[in-house]
Formats: sequence, structure tokens, C-alpha cells
Amino acid sequence: MKLDLITLLLVVVASYLAFGLLQWRVWLRRPQESAVAFWAASNLACAGGSLMLGLQTVLLPALMIGIGNALLAMGYILMWFGLRRFAKQRVDWLWLALLPLMMALLFSAVPWFADHPAHRVQVSSLLIAGFSLACFFQGRSAQRAEHLDMRRVAMGAQLAMCGALALRVYGVWQGELQAANFVGGGSKLALATLLMLIIGLIWNISVLLMVGERLANRLADAADFDALTGVLNRSGLRHRADRYLSAARQEHARCFVILIDMDRFKSVNDTHGHSTGDRLLQRFAEALRFAVRQGDLVARHGGEEFVCLFSSSSPAAGLEAAERIREACASTFVDTGGQRIGRTASIGVSDVQADEKNIDAALDRADEAMYRAKQAGGNRVEAALSPVSVDLRTATAP
Repeated sequence: MKLDLITLLLVVVASYLAFGLLQWRVWLRRPQESAVAFWAASNLACAGGSLMLGLQTVLLPALMIGIGNALLAMGYILMWFGLRRFAKQRVDWLWLALLPLMMALLFSAVPWFADHPAHRVQVSSLLIAGFSLACFFQGRSAQRAEHLDMRRVAMGAQLAMCGALALRVYGVWQGELQAANFVGGGSKLALATLLMLIIGLIWNISVLLMVGERLANRLADAADFDALTGVLNRSGLRHRADRYLSAARQEHARCFVILIDMDRFKSVNDTHGHSTGDRLLQRFAEALRFAVRQGDLVARHGGEEFVCLFSSSSPAAGLEAAERIREACASTFVDTGGQRIGRTASIGVSDVQADEKNIDAALDRADEAMYRAKQAGGNRVEAALSPVSVDLRTATAP
């Protein structure tokens, strides 16, 4: 069956228009998702550009050629801008101002372009392929910071678009494009247009699902984080601990569980009120986050009790990390009524043994070690790594 390029072009225009209006509606309902507005504008610009290029032999050819190609360029720039905005990166509006204008002038006023449709199609295809590659690399970079399955699909669509555009350029090079009519052409151009239509559908569906995937992840994360301190809660620690332990073992590192309990915290609530106690817990959690490395897990295990999950290839690293945490806790204060209120911490440390599939047993050992530290007066680290207790009492509680 022979593919009709004019029919395909009309379907492409309708597809761009439908997705543009749909994404615009999504953005109106969720205006904080500004990336969707960029993608909506991208689709509408591509719809307008494709329609003008299809009508170039019917109405004002020079104008249709210039504006149509400018709108197509604008559409792919906006597509790239949307990915950047989705990744919380700035966009450079100069691209949107200069490149479409330059294309409009070149394609309508310069004879080498204006009088040769093949030259225009080849150059515009290469330009679009360039922005498709920019979208791919933008997505790959953002994926390192935030893994989204649908972003992988969107990146694959952009690579596939480059392949379809290469087929389009090859068809033009083979002489399939009729000199006087953009929508005329042979089987390679028609197949390339069909592929671009399918890829465009996959792209638009994937970016909409990508927005939904991020929202679902955020909702899941919200359930895993403590509302007061901002660190993981008990269930959040459970959800992430197995993955953390697996990653540590792949790197041949030991995993340490550090259990921290604030000394005499109840007296803060009883003497200064729960609001002061809450502020101290918030400062305490912040001190813990700064005392460990990025990527280590910090969780509020309940009340004034916190857990850190720490990995290292050094057997002594768990004790060193616990000591850093003890010092950070002892230096944490809040000001209230002209007083500086703070508390030290009793800390227990244990390592996860090689035959243990999760952190439960290590957490129990760290809990026992923490109670030994508390019974010994607090402000100290006790280890369940060996029979030796490490007395690190170097400061007094305020």
C-alpha cells in the first residue's frame, strides 16, 4: 500500500494540535508544572509550522516557507526548553528569539534556500535532529539526579526521531522530493513522515506520563518523610535500607547502623514547652544531615531517637562517623527566653554482618549499645562491633 504524504501531513498537524491543546489543559490545572506549558506551546508551534509548509503551493509561498520553518524550529526549541524546565534548569530565551527569525529570513529570502525545496528540507531536518539530540542529552543528564522510567522512553523517542530525520534527508538526497511541492515525494519521505508521526505520539504520551510519575514519586516520598524534621521516618528507612545495603555490598563496603537518642529530652518539653522541643528536634536532624555524607540515610526512628545508615570499607569508619555525630549533637542549641537550650546524645553503633539480609539485627545490637551509653551517663558512643566499649565523653550536657 502506497503511503500518501498529504494525508500523513494532515494527520501530523492534527496530532500536534490535539496534544498541544491537551497539554495546555493539563498546565492550566497544574500551573506549577511549567514544563508542560513549554511542551504545549511546542506542539502548537509545530502544528502551525507543518500546516503552513503544507499550504506553501496554495497561498503566498515565500511567506509560508519562512514562517512555517520558523515555527518548526520554535517548536523543537520549546521542546528542549520544556525538558530543561522540568529538570529545574534555566532556559536561554535568546535561542527562541534568534534562530527562528534567522530561518525565516534564510528560507524565504536567500535564493539557495528559497528556490530549492530539497536544500530547505535537508537543512531543517539536520537542525531538528540537533535539537532532538539536545533533548536526549538533557534527559540523560537529568536522569542521573532523578530516575524516571518514562524519561527513558522520552529519550528513546528523541533518538528514534534522529533516525527518522536521517531517512528523510536520505530520501531527499535520492531525489524523491518534487522540486515545486513540499508535500510531494516518494516512499522514503512518506515512511519518514509516518515514523515521525508515531515517534511524536510516543514522545507526547511519555512526557505526560513523566509528569505523573514525578508526582507519584513525590507523594510516595511524602509518606516516607517525617513532617517535623524533614528526614526519613521509620517506614521510609525500611523502604530504602535494603537498597542501600545492597549498593554497599556491591562496592565491597561495610554497612553501619548508628542509633542516636537525645539525652534528657523530656525535660526540654517539660521546662520550655513542646514548641522548643520541636525546634530542637529540627536542629538536631539538621546537624545529623551535615554530619554524614550525601547519600547516607538519616531517619527519625521515633520521638527523640534517630538512625543513620553509613557505609565504608574501613572497619573504624562507623565509630568515626558516630563520634562526628556525637560532637555535632553536643554543639546543637536553640535560643529561647534568652537561654541556649541543647542536649547531648547517647549513641550505639553496630555493623551489618555478611550473612544478614537486612538491618534489623544490627539495629537491635545498636539499640542495646545505645542503652549502655545512656546507662553510663550519656554523651558517649558504645559499639557492638567488639567487646570493647569506647568512652568518648568529652563534653557535658547543658
